[in-house]
Amino acid sequence: VISAIRTRRKAQDEFESWLRIESIDFGYGFQDWWSVPGLFAAGKVDVMSQYLLDTMLHVRDKIAASDGTWPLLDCKPCHVMDFASGTGVLAAGASKLLEVGRCLLLDADACALQAAGRNLPEASRILADGFRCDLPEEKFHLIISNPPVHNGHADDLSLLLELLREGPLLLEPGGEMWLVTQEHIPTGRLFQLALQENARLGKLERGGSRLMDLRSLYENVGMYPTSDGRFIVWRACLESRKRKSEQTQERVDVVEDRPAKAAKK
Repeated sequence: VISAIRTRRKAQDEFESWLRIESIDFGYGFQDWWSVPGLFAAGKVDVMSQYLLDTMLHVRDKIAASDGTWPLLDCKPCHVMDFASGTGVLAAGASKLLEVGRCLLLDADACALQAAGRNLPEASRILADGFRCDLPEEKFHLIISNPPVHNGHADDLSLLLELLREGPLLLEPGGEMWLVTQEHIPTGRLFQLALQENARLGKLERGGSRLMDLRSLYENVGMYPTSDGRFIVWRACLESRKRKSEQTQERVDVVEDRPAKAAKK
């Protein structure tokens, strides 16, 4: 246990003196990346986030090879929210796959968001612990996240459950939510709990607008596990009216449908 009391003395160094710049590679060549000490994964691309981005690339290429269409590619531009964004790794990676327009970074760490502002200067940033904040009225085509599931050393699934419960209210029709969790986290069960809570409350409201069919999101959930089963990428689609009657080709075969390169330590 560490206890510290902030004195009235002026800080000896400005925050900018803690910023550091390194090089990271999203698979398209190295680029500069800002971070500060003490952030998750040192503010760079951790193995789970990389697996999430690799999985999105895998799905995109698979759909293209079958002459199918991926609605996110049809969004020009695609509006993206990076939930629990850190320094903006997932939003930056998504911008390599999609034509990203409006981008929102949401995180509870002010230092991480300061670094993220340098990595993605065009993105909006909101300092908040979950959705308990003033969010823009505009909805998103993609919500992407590597959500934190620890409060200290103990598992704390409240933020993940909040994402699954309220995510549909922030998505455009046809929008998608992509997230990655460790295998031992009961994400599938949390999807069901979120569905049950939404069903109990009925049609939820946010900002005066109603989501017509909350159930549609959770009827189309795919999972992409790593070959060793350590991580699972989850994809949840909010179907549009046009797509609702179609038999989607992107449903996941848990055994066979996984990226060519599984995450490694």
